[in-house]
Amino acid sequence: MGKEAKYVVRLSEEERDQLGELVARGRVAASLRQRALILLKADVEGPAWTDEQIADLAQVGLSTVHRVRQRCVE
Repeated sequence: MGKEAKYVVRLSEEERDQLGELVARGRVAASLRQRALILLKADVEGPAWTDEQIADLAQVGLSTVHRVRQRCVE
């Protein structure tokens, strides 16, 4: 997360566990897995990666990372 992050993702332990299980699951939609991975890496209590790092990992654009953050916070 950089200074430019307007929406700060704070996940509870339960939310982290649910998203982690979703990412680890074998058969799940790619877009759902990407969104879960984005939220896990954006969590300020977790790794708190920058949006650029998250976009590279999830192979999505920066705008996608911003939209996922926004939806989670709102």
